Amino acid sequence: MSMTLTTTKPKKLGRPEKFDAKTRRRLVAAIGAGVPVCHAVAACRVSKSGFHDYKNSHPKFAAAIERAVAKAIEKHLKIIIHAAENGDPANSRWFLERVHPQHFGADSP
Repeated sequence: MSMTLTTTKPKKLGRPEKFDAKTRRRLVAAIGAGVPVCHAVAACRVSKSGFHDYKNSHPKFAAAIERAVAKAIEKHLKIIIHAAENGDPANSRWFLERVHPQHFGADSP
């Protein structure tokens, strides 16, 4: 008679992690694309407070969010500037009002 020992992985206790790699990637992509945080977290089934707690305690995640937002801003500004350079006055006006509101905004002197 032979005896076989089997090993099984111990069960993880507690609730599964909400901020797994897939959820983090989805959040970074959505927020970077311009989706407001309240909608991005709802789509990923996490709470706003949970998102902010996670972001505040994970600097690499916070930096990834900031990089994604900065890349999106850069992309859209290039499009606006290109349109303005090609004679679209609405884009020129938009750019000046948003980038230099102290001089070209509605409340400027």
